[in-house]
Amino acid sequence: MYSPTWGWDAGAFLDVEGRAQVVALGGVGAVVEALYNPALVGSEERSVGASYRMLSLDRVVYEVGYFQPLEPDGGMGLLWHRASTSVQGRNVEGRRTETLGVAEYAFGLALGLRVWRGVYGGLAGWVFGRELAGQRGGGFGLDLGVIWKGGKGAFGLAVQHLGASVSLRDRYWKRERSSRDRIPTVVRLGGMWRLGRAGLYGEAVRSRRRTEVRVGVEWEVSSTFVVRAGVRDLGRNSDRSIRGGFGLRFPRMSVGYAFATDPMGAEASHGLSTEFFF
Repeated sequence: MYSPTWGWDAGAFLDVEGRAQVVALGGVGAVVEALYNPALVGSEERSVGASYRMLSLDRVVYEVGYFQPLEPDGGMGLLWHRASTSVQGRNVEGRRTETLGVAEYAFGLALGLRVWRGVYGGLAGWVFGRELAGQRGGGFGLDLGVIWKGGKGAFGLAVQHLGASVSLRDRYWKRERSSRDRIPTVVRLGGMWRLGRAGLYGEAVRSRRRTEVRVGVEWEVSSTFVVRAGVRDLGRNSDRSIRGGFGLRFPRMSVGYAFATDPMGAEASHGLSTEFFF
């Protein structure tokens, strides 16, 4: 499975967004999605949500989340993120053999707590897994985050994948061996500000010795319908991804759609999300 999207190194699949709102807003996550900032679970209402994003090269991203408030001023969340595809196997003569499955996933438990007025702190523990042509591996990691929420805006800071690494056990060699790859630490600094019906979003993401700038805007057409647009990697023309989508909000549920373009084709996609509140 080669692609610039998650072929760089271990854990790169975690930066391939699944939730429609995050995709459409250019990948801004520090003030939107608990997957990227565990402090957000401290202010979430009880809900369950799921997302499905279909990318090029037969790749699929799934996300599932459950959020539960905790008394007096906190919350917890269960998060699952999975990226998968399949590769056609061939023998030495070039003939097709079996189809080989390739998948990476992360399962996390996040806890958040209000520490002072509108300031929330959070942490999340993650279990990572790999599946490659019948081989399996895994690892662990930790995320830390903080967010401030005011009347018109929010600002968040998150540090992801502290001490994280993932292994893969090779059972095809005469002597079974395993390899371990470190997952790079990611630092996110983002914010949003509401001006009338418009919400402006921005985020800087530092990872792999590179800083990426992401921006997005959300416009409330009515009380139930919002449109979104965004740009991921604002400073690099070659990697720039233009995004867009919309969302429908109802008293007990929401539905979202997002698309993404990519000049390289790696992140060109369509995605759907839904969330139920109870």
